[in-house]
Amino acid sequence: MGRGLDLEVKGLKETVAAIDKVSPAAKKKLEGVIQWGTSRLDREVKILATRKVKVRSGRYRSSITAELLDNLTGRVGSNLEYAGMIEFGTKHLPGGVLKPRNSRFLAIPLDAAKTAAGVPRSPKDYIDTFVKKGPSGNLIIWGRKDLSTPDPVPLFALVTQVTIKGRGVFREARGRISPTIVRRAQDAIAEVTR
Repeated sequence: MGRGLDLEVKGLKETVAAIDKVSPAAKKKLEGVIQWGTSRLDREVKILATRKVKVRSGRYRSSITAELLDNLTGRVGSNLEYAGMIEFGTKHLPGGVLKPRNSRFLAIPLDAAKTAAGVPRSPKDYIDTFVKKGPSGNLIIWGRKDLSTPDPVPLFALVTQVTIKGRGVFREARGRISPTIVRRAQDAIAEVTR
């Protein structure tokens, strides 16, 4: 798994080590809390991903996975290259913007260059393409989908940089779930140490 959020309650490992000396049952209960919490965080991230990120192919949501690193640490994350961009946006990039790596421009798909589900196609998917300034002065890639299309349509706006607002899906899910995990951990310790 690529980047993810670790689900860890600060000081829990030390507390568990101390409790384990006194009560192995308490450690077992805390392990159950972490397993539950990791599963619950995974579910919450997927729910928020569906609500906060426009679903085009479903690839982002289906890339979100949960794993237990050990009995007291869980991780929920995505291995997609662009998952960090969805989570944090461009604020972590130099100048807070995304710029092209291997060309002068980024090709931003316009409506005619998207499928019915909103999935963008590539400029390479069109024939007889050409670049011309649009009404607002921006450079536009125009083209036809196939030979039966009589007139070219605007397909992509060419820009030198874009700013993307992060969606904060993982951070919001962690903020929602963490208090419940802490409460359950406290309850588990209290139950066994009474």
